[in-house]
Amino acid sequence: MSKEVEDKYREVLDKLGPVFGDGMELMDVLFLVGIRESGKAPTKMSKQEKEDAMHLGTCTILEQYGYYKSLGEDEEGWPQFEHLKDLPPMNEQEQEALLKKGVADYFEKV
Repeated sequence: MSKEVEDKYREVLDKLGPVFGDGMELMDVLFLVGIRESGKAPTKMSKQEKEDAMHLGTCTILEQYGYYKSLGEDEEGWPQFEHLKDLPPMNEQEQEALLKKGVADYFEKV
C-alpha cells in the first residue's frame, strides 16, 4: 500500500478514534460505514446483523470502483447491491490495501 493511502487511512482512524475509541480495525470501520449507509440507529444487534452491516460497508466501499451497484432498499429498509464483477486475484494484504484505499476515498466524500 502506498504511503499516501496509508496516511489518508490513518487520518480516517484519527478522526474516528475520539468518538469510537482508539485501536479500530478495518472491520470496525466497515461496520461503521454499513451502519451509516443503512440509515438505522445502532441498537443491540445479532451476530448476523453485525455481519450484514460489515457486508453493506464492504459493498459501499467497493461500489466506488465498479464492483457493486446500489439497487435501493429492500422491504426492511436495508440497502441492496448488485454484484457487477469479481475482484481480481489478490492476496489478503492486497485486498486489505484496496479496502483501506476505499475507506479513505469514502470518508473524503462524506
